[in-house]
Amino acid sequence: MKFLLYFVLIITFCLPIYSLPTYAQKIDENIYTQDTTQKENKEIVLLQEEAKQHLINLIGIDTAQPNAEEIKAVRYIYTILNKNKIDWEIFRQEKNHANLVVLLKAPIEEDKKQPTMLLISHLDTATIQENWSMPPIKATIKDNKIYGLGASDAKNYVAINLTLLTYFQKHKELLNRDLLKNISVTFDNKKNIV
Repeated sequence: MKFLLYFVLIITFCLPIYSLPTYAQKIDENIYTQDTTQKENKEIVLLQEEAKQHLINLIGIDTAQPNAEEIKAVRYIYTILNKNKIDWEIFRQEKNHANLVVLLKAPIEEDKKQPTMLLISHLDTATIQENWSMPPIKATIKDNKIYGLGASDAKNYVAINLTLLTYFQKHKELLNRDLLKNISVTFDNKKNIV
């Protein structure tokens, strides 16, 4: 139950509120429930801040189409994974593109595990347009929203997933299933290379 609670509360942080062309991500500071303790609320706030910081950092890495270089963002991600002693694999079919895969194993017997949960996202973003009112490759926080290319598609989910992986690496006892994270890479107008 605790696994599901944390998962749902973290996901809530980054649900897209605005769609194209605003590229904004609302920062929801009031997602507590009456069922959570004060300690859990503090943990949730810390997780939200961590996800928010990852999102800000990822927006600052240019992965815009048509010449997306996701490898730069992948390097940021595997640096965080390495700091948290999380094993990962990288698959590169092209110089600037890479798929990153992480499997976080639940520390319980196989027959007692729930089915593996797949967390999937991508790092490439839409092409930079000229009509931006704020810098697209720099996270801008205004009116409690994060603006920037990828804020709502899909660097927000990468940030959440990275936060979840680092949290559950530290609290594996909460896992009742394996977590499989795949950050897929695309090129040529969203055609998968892997």
